[in-house]
Amino acid sequence: MLIKNGIKHIARVESAVANQSCKKQLDLDNPIVFSWARSLEKYGLDPGSPAKTRILTHSELVSYKESRETFLRISRAGLERLFQQVYASGYVVLLADDKGVTIDAIGDPKYQKDLKEAGLCEGALWAENEEGTCGVGTCIETKQALTIHKTEHFRARHIDLTCTTAPIFDPQGKFLGAIDASALYSPDDKRNQSLVFQLVAMAAKLIENAFFLQEFRNDRILSLCDRPELAEVVTEHLLALNFEGQIIAANSSAILHLDRTVKYGLIGRHISEVFNLKFTGLMDLFTKCSDPRCAIRAVDGTLYFAAMKGWGSRELQASSPIGRTKTTIIADRQTVSPLTLERLAGKDRQLNTVVDCIKRIVNKKLPIILSGETGTGKEAFAQAIHQISKRAEKPFVAVNCVSIPETLIESELFGYKQGAFTGACSKGMRGRILQSSGGTLFLDEIGDMPLPLQARLLRVLAEQEVVPLGSNTPVPIDLNVICATHQNLEELVAKGAFREDLFYRLNGILLKLPPIRERSDKRVLIDSAFAAEAGDRYDKVRLDHKVLSFLERYPWPGNIRQLRNALRFALAINESGTIGVPDLPPEITHSNSSRVAAEDCSGLPGGSKEHLRRNTMEQLESEALINALKKHKWKISSAARDLGIGRATIYRKMEKYAIVPPNMR
Repeated sequence: MLIKNGIKHIARVESAVANQSCKKQLDLDNPIVFSWARSLEKYGLDPGSPAKTRILTHSELVSYKESRETFLRISRAGLERLFQQVYASGYVVLLADDKGVTIDAIGDPKYQKDLKEAGLCEGALWAENEEGTCGVGTCIETKQALTIHKTEHFRARHIDLTCTTAPIFDPQGKFLGAIDASALYSPDDKRNQSLVFQLVAMAAKLIENAFFLQEFRNDRILSLCDRPELAEVVTEHLLALNFEGQIIAANSSAILHLDRTVKYGLIGRHISEVFNLKFTGLMDLFTKCSDPRCAIRAVDGTLYFAAMKGWGSRELQASSPIGRTKTTIIADRQTVSPLTLERLAGKDRQLNTVVDCIKRIVNKKLPIILSGETGTGKEAFAQAIHQISKRAEKPFVAVNCVSIPETLIESELFGYKQGAFTGACSKGMRGRILQSSGGTLFLDEIGDMPLPLQARLLRVLAEQEVVPLGSNTPVPIDLNVICATHQNLEELVAKGAFREDLFYRLNGILLKLPPIRERSDKRVLIDSAFAAEAGDRYDKVRLDHKVLSFLERYPWPGNIRQLRNALRFALAINESGTIGVPDLPPEITHSNSSRVAAEDCSGLPGGSKEHLRRNTMEQLESEALINALKKHKWKISSAARDLGIGRATIYRKMEKYAIVPPNMR
C-alpha cells in the first residue's frame, strides 16, 4: 500500500507541475504547486528518492550550534512552551535556522527512534533544496506561516507527516529561522491542523518579541494593547524609544497596526507624530499615574492601552560595577538616576585616574578604546562618557561585534537600501552607524569584527560618510566611536587578525578597566551590588561579615556579572534575613572554602605575600572555572552563562590554566 501510494504521489506531483507550466486546470497562486515546481525544476529533486533526510554528525552539529547560540537561547523558552501545548497530540517541535538546519528539537523520548528515522530531530537538513516541499523549507522560501499536510509534501517518503511552520524575524525584519510542530501520523483532513497552526504562529511571535526585548533592553519599550485588562501581561505591539522620544524600532505587529498612521513609515518618527501627546506627556503618564496601564490615542483616532516594558538603562544599571545605591533604588515607573563616571569608579584609585583622564579628553575628538575582562563594565563606562560629552543629547548606539552573526553585522552597521537583498525590510534600514550620527557609536568586542568589515569601518572613519548596502550614494555622518575589547589588539595586529591602520585610527587613547580582584574598593563594590540586587528588601536583609570577607577574596572570573548573579542567587534562597556563605552558589563556595585562609598571610614579607596572593587567586579562578565546566558537563556555552562571561573568555582561561576537556585528553 505504501509503495502504491508513493507511486501515485509521484505521478500527481509531476502532473501538477506540468499543468502549472502550461497554465491549465490549477490555481497558479497555490504555494504548494509553486514549491513542487521549485523542487523539480530549480533543485532537480526526485520525489521518489528513497534517500533519508540528511543529518549532521554530532561534531558538525556542536560546531554549527555554537555560532547560533543567541538564537537558540532566546528561542528555547518558546519552543518548550509550544511542546507543552502540543505533545499530548503526538507532535515534536523543531527550531530551524535560516538555512533549514534543525538546531533544536523537543519530542517524546519514547518515539526518538521513529522521529530520527523521519528526520524530525536535531541536525536534520530541511531546506527545500534538500527535501523539496516541506514545512521548514517552504516556510524559508515564502517567509510565511503554513501547514504542509501529508501528500502536500514533495517526497513520497514524507506523505504521512504533517508539518506546521512559522517564520521568526529579528527586530529589523530579517529572517532568522522557523519554528515547527510536526507529527508522524495525523487525520487526513488538513482542517484538523488549524489549532496547531495558531499555536505555532503564536510561538513564533513570542520568540520575536523576546528578541525585541533583548535587543532594545537599554531603551524605553512601549507595549500597546487593544484591551486594558491585558495591557500589562500581553506583549503585542512593541515600540522601542530612545531618550528623545524617537521610535528606533517596532515589532511586526506594531508596524502592521501603526505604519498607516504616519506618511513616511514608523521607524525614525517621533512619538508625537504617531500619538496625540508629547514625549514628556507620555513619560508623565507613567511616572505620575497610579495605574500602570495608560490609555493613549493614535493620530488616526485608534485607542490603545500602554505599559512600559523597560525603563531606560535598566540593563545598563544591572551590568554596572556600582549599580544603584540604596538612595537610588526606585520603583519601575520612577526616573532612574544615570550612572556617572564617579559612581562607576567608586573609591578605586586606578579607576579614578582613568576617570580624570576621560574628563580631560572627552570632547577632544579623540577615539577611546576601553580594555578589560568580560564583565568589568565597559559598556557602562562608555555610556557614562557619552553622558558627560557635548553629544549627550544625541543617541548612544551600542553594537556587540560578537553577538550579531557575521552574516548580519554588515547590514546592522551600514544599513541597507530597499530591496538590497532577499528578506530585507521593504522600507530599507538605517544602520547603527547612521543612527549614531551626532552621538556616540559604541563597538563592543571590536577585536572580533571580521576583517572585511574592518576595511569598511576604516573607510567610514576616514571619510565620515557611510554607503548603505545596495546603494551607491554616500550619506554624510558625524561619527564618534568608543570601542571595547577584552583582547590585546596589538597582539591581534601582529597575528594579522586585526588591521593595523584601523587600530591606529581607533586608538586615540587606551584605558584599562581593572577586574574585581585588582580593585582596591571591593567592599564598597560588593555593598553597592548587593543594594542593587536587594531592591526594596535592602532594609530587611544583610550580609554576614564572614560572607563579606569571603566575597572580597573570591577571584570573580566573570567580574561584575558573576558577582551580581551570585548575590541574586543568595537573595533568592535565603529565608533568615542574614545571608551567609552557605547561601552562595555551590560552584563558588566549593572552589573557595578550603583555600580562603591561604590569603591570610600577614606574617609573610610584602613580596612573598603578594606572590602567594596572586598564586592563590589564580588557583581559585582555575577551580571556579573547572567546577562550572563540570557542573554543565563541559558545555562551554552553559558554563559561560553560569559565570557571566563570554565563550571566548572561557577558552582563553582554559588555555591559561591548561584545562582540557575529558573527551580531548
